[in-house]
Amino acid sequence: SVRLEARLTAELKAARELIAEAAEDVASWGAYADAYFQKKWDLGGCVKKYRAALTALDRDAAGGI
Repeated sequence: SVRLEARLTAELKAARELIAEAAEDVASWGAYADAYFQKKWDLGGCVKKYRAALTALDRDAAGGI
């Protein structure tokens, strides 16, 4: 239905915005962490994982999925 599609589109947009914000937050505050903790908690890997999820969402959205 049209209403369901609109709701899912809005939810996907909101989820995408949260993932983007999470990536930026980790990159931002993570820069203040000591190198030991950045490596221990793999902050760079977390940012990459979130950004990869955004890329996948964008690709799927562009493909009409």
